[in-house]
Amino acid sequence: MLLGNPADAEDALQEVFIRAMRAQDTFRGESSPMTWLYRISTNHCLNVLRAGRRRHAGMQKRASDASFDSHTSPESVEDLAAIREILPSFDRDVQELAVLYFIDGMSQQEAANATGLSVPTVRKRLNEFIEKAKKRLK
Repeated sequence: MLLGNPADAEDALQEVFIRAMRAQDTFRGESSPMTWLYRISTNHCLNVLRAGRRRHAGMQKRASDASFDSHTSPESVEDLAAIREILPSFDRDVQELAVLYFIDGMSQQEAANATGLSVPTVRKRLNEFIEKAKKRLK
């Protein structure tokens, strides 16, 4: 399996068929329809893998550069996807803080007010999140 897991493969399958349906007028008949479809699927899967590597490298860099003196927020849809991907490996309290801070864009003070925690506790848990995320993204 080229993409590494069944869920990604199912997503790719749907995307490939959508692309094939949209591009059916471009099929010139120089090869079999299966060859044409195989080429579309291979190109799509390779693009997904390349995007995943770029996302992974970008998240590693942002995780290593993260400073909690100022607000750090995801810069792209890929960053949000990476954060969502690693969230399940953390306990519920850390997940909540990570979502409030990184995804909802709250400050540490706002996250502390929303959860009833102190700012130093929020900072400590976010730092733990970053440290563990760095290890998971390596």
